[in-house]
Amino acid sequence: MQERREEKLGDSILEQMQRVQTKAWELLGKMEAEGDHRGSVVALREVRECMESLDDMLARAEALKAGSGELLVKVVHVGTAVPVSHPIQT
Repeated sequence: MQERREEKLGDSILEQMQRVQTKAWELLGKMEAEGDHRGSVVALREVRECMESLDDMLARAEALKAGSGELLVKVVHVGTAVPVSHPIQT
C-alpha cells in the first residue's frame, strides 16, 4: 500500500512538472507575440530549467529501475524557504 502511494506521488510530481513546463512554453509564446524580448528571454530560461529538471528526474527514475533503491524528489515552492522532500521507492 505504501509503495502504491509513493508511486502515485511520483506520478503527481511528474504531472505537475509537465504542467509547469507547458505554462512556461505558453508564457514564452505570449512574450514573443507581444514583442517583449526581455520577457521572452526570461520565459525561455524557465523552459530550459523545466526541461533540465524533468530530464534529471526521469534519468534518476530510470536508474532506479535498473537497481533497487530510493529516489528523493525535492520540491521547493516559490515564495517559501522550506523545501519539501518525498522519497519514492521502487
